Amino acid sequence: MFEDSNGTFWMGVDGRGLYSFDKKTGRLKLVYAMEEDFTSIRCITEDSHRRLYAAVMGKGCLCYDLQTGKSRLFAYEEGGRGMANAWVTSVFCDSQDRIWFGHFGGVSCYDIRNRCFLELPFSPEIKSGSFYAFAEGEDGSIWMATRNGLLCYDVTRNQYSVMMTGQGLLDDVICGLVKDGHGDLWCSTMRGISRIDGHTKEVVNYYAGDDWQGNVYLEGRYTQATDGSIYFGSGKGIVCFHPDSIRKVRMERTPVITGMQVNGRLVNRQTLSGKHPVVSEDLVRATGVHLSYSDNSFAFWVSMMDYRNAESIFYEYRLEEFGDTWSRTLPGESRIQYHHLPPGDYTLLLRACENGFCSPVRAMKVHIAPPWYFSPFARILYTLFIIGACCLWYIAVQRKRREEVGEMKLRFFINIAHEIRSPLTLIVSPVEDLLKKASDAEMHKSLLLIRYNANRILELLNQLLDVRRIDKGQMRLHFAEIDIRHFVNELLDAFSGQARQQGITLQVEFADDLPLVWIDPDNFDKVLVNLLMNALKYTPQPGTVCVSVKTGSAPDAAGPLRDYLEIAVEDTGKGLNERELKKIFERFYQSESGRVSARQGFGIGLNLCQALVKLHYGVIFAENRKDVQGSRFVVRLPLGNKHLKKEEMADGKPEEHLSLHGRVEEPAYFPVQEKGKRNPTHYRVLVIDDDEALRNFLQESLSVHYRVDVAADGMEGWQKALATLPDVVVSDVMMPEMDGFQLLKELKKNPNTNHIPVVLLTSKTELASRMEGLEQGADGYLNKPFSQDELDVLIANLISNRLRLKGKYSGSQEQEGKVKPLKVKNTDEILMERVMTVIDQNLGNPMLSVELLAKEVGMSRTQLHRRMKDITGLAVSDFIRNIRLRQAARLLKEKRLMITQVAYAVGFSSQTHFSTMFRRQYGMTPTEYAETGEKASEDTEVTGTGLKHPDEA
Repeated sequence: MFEDSNGTFWMGVDGRGLYSFDKKTGRLKLVYAMEEDFTSIRCITEDSHRRLYAAVMGKGCLCYDLQTGKSRLFAYEEGGRGMANAWVTSVFCDSQDRIWFGHFGGVSCYDIRNRCFLELPFSPEIKSGSFYAFAEGEDGSIWMATRNGLLCYDVTRNQYSVMMTGQGLLDDVICGLVKDGHGDLWCSTMRGISRIDGHTKEVVNYYAGDDWQGNVYLEGRYTQATDGSIYFGSGKGIVCFHPDSIRKVRMERTPVITGMQVNGRLVNRQTLSGKHPVVSEDLVRATGVHLSYSDNSFAFWVSMMDYRNAESIFYEYRLEEFGDTWSRTLPGESRIQYHHLPPGDYTLLLRACENGFCSPVRAMKVHIAPPWYFSPFARILYTLFIIGACCLWYIAVQRKRREEVGEMKLRFFINIAHEIRSPLTLIVSPVEDLLKKASDAEMHKSLLLIRYNANRILELLNQLLDVRRIDKGQMRLHFAEIDIRHFVNELLDAFSGQARQQGITLQVEFADDLPLVWIDPDNFDKVLVNLLMNALKYTPQPGTVCVSVKTGSAPDAAGPLRDYLEIAVEDTGKGLNERELKKIFERFYQSESGRVSARQGFGIGLNLCQALVKLHYGVIFAENRKDVQGSRFVVRLPLGNKHLKKEEMADGKPEEHLSLHGRVEEPAYFPVQEKGKRNPTHYRVLVIDDDEALRNFLQESLSVHYRVDVAADGMEGWQKALATLPDVVVSDVMMPEMDGFQLLKELKKNPNTNHIPVVLLTSKTELASRMEGLEQGADGYLNKPFSQDELDVLIANLISNRLRLKGKYSGSQEQEGKVKPLKVKNTDEILMERVMTVIDQNLGNPMLSVELLAKEVGMSRTQLHRRMKDITGLAVSDFIRNIRLRQAARLLKEKRLMITQVAYAVGFSSQTHFSTMFRRQYGMTPTEYAETGEKASEDTEVTGTGLKHPDEA
């Protein structure tokens, strides 16, 4: 039913149609008749142009002009841009001549002025809902009551927003919507009535407990009287009220906590959490709670202590430390809860809300104790631990930095040591020659002094290398049972001359019945030599150096030093600074006390002593003498051999050995003895060294007996070795381009040079370096500085041995008796004859392969490869290629064929591949070989001592 602007009532009758009723005449008239019985009119309204709009269910919307009496039906057209559907539930006319149609499952808007339907920006989820009512806000926005919340559409901006329970509404289903005279919106829901402030959009809710007729309201059942009264239809009747009659009551009380639950347990004054009471007084008066870290999930029950309208009250709460956002309970619900809060101190704020007013805030302190590993005491321990760890890290970094600096120094000294060995060779070798020729006593004494100082430099270099070997774990000691009395006496005899020259008395004291001691005599003498040299260096004239040897025991000591032998070296020098006693054994440490003399060392000797004593399972320490001024160095070694490993003990009786470190030989006259001279020979020696002075010295000294070629680096030496095929190669190890080890590997790998003896000269005295050279096939290994006589004898012996070996294989030593020997071929010789026969027959065949050779010989590929590897040391394919290249070299020497013809003649189908393989084999191109081949061939016939290929024998 609707009353228009003329006072006429309009009524929609289900199944009949639209009727008008004139109050003045009492006349009832059917204006629009319905054909179907099921149709009904749900809503009637009027616009500003005196046109009525009636929602006809299943048809659309009827528009009736009150002035002309004409009607028009807004019907649904499938696929068009008109009505959303034919099921119109509500119609609303706004102030801008727009007609809004609410549907079951959609919304439509018709612009009267432009006579078209508008395109609305709503999402599909909103458009698919039902629209029950419309209202126009003070700002011209359109409010729509839907099943999916209260929709606010800003027509000007073409934007919309949705208010739901999250924004304070009682329910998402909005049944009716009315605007009052103050611009506020009143909407009925399935759970009560809400008022929305038209300016602030603040929501105030009203419930059945507030004298309403139930909370469940019906969709589309609402109206507003001319006096502003609002009517909402519910399941229990009609609720009628005037907005101005609703009074707002302020809340003066604060909420009260009436109960608490922790992990499912109700809390009272006797409840404990982590051995502490949760509350110290009743919850109603409590200001704080104490919980353990395991009880960090809890709930509170709150109340306003006013049960009149408890269902209309909701509570807002927040933790002050988590921000300013309030959480809220549902209306009538008084339980708030938190789960898994981290340890800490919190302030819980509570307030009650009703009808837009909030109560004063109640504060409750919540303390959640940390676990023991996060307690203040634990944090202090962690802090101390972190500080300690940082200190240890800093100390470790400093120690590592010192080790790196020490390593850099040591590496620098070792590199210098390797470089000094070559100049030392140029000093020691000429001095040895001059000593043999010197006839004057004074000159002989001067030469001895030169040799002593050269040996002293060499000894310092050897100490550096010993330190390096110990650091790398490469120092292996070989212990033997030694008479320590005899060992020390021999050592002191070596220093007696030096002590006498310096005016120092050298004394020795031995205890009675000294036992035999297990030491490595080749390395332990370095300890005593360093201690004696230091004592003689720092003892002024006149002074005394005393060596005492005795035994002792320490029952409380751990390890093998319970019974020990003690060797003490005492002097009458200035003594040691007490602050430096623990530092003097550090590497590269140099004392700053008065003990420093003009001959200051490098801080290596005592460090080497300490390392060697540790390898002997002993200890060494220094102290100042108590009786007189001076210092005392003590070495203690364990007695017996129970502490030694089996592999550390040397087999057999130890050799009588003594290293005369630091001894200056007395000047003496030695008559010159003419050594036997060897006649010059045609044997060729190739000298390879990057040190020009040493290279020239060796060339000059060796050219007396041999034809000498020289090369400045490994690559040049490799090429000359291929071209000249020398009888002996003398090479340095550390060279540019190609070092001595790589050169040796190339020489032994090439069948043309693998018979040539190689002597390596090196400053690398480490065992690993010597083993590497010997494993590669070196025939001799001399350390720099070396003796020239030793090198001469070694070269002569190598050439002699090669000549004897050549004679043995050539049969020159088997002519005795003129008896024809019985030739019995073994299986290897038979196999090699068959292999060579097949290769000779197919040498020019490019298809000659391992498979063809195995088939012709009558063996499997795997078996042939294994047999050939055992006999020749080469793979089958490498053996075939070497035979082809040998034949190619022979053809190139004859110079009768072109290089392309030679390649095809020996079975190469590609000249490029042939040139590559030839260069790899001979170190030069086929063209270069053809040009130098004739000369090389002549030299080979004179000086070559290698075995020939079977087909060249």
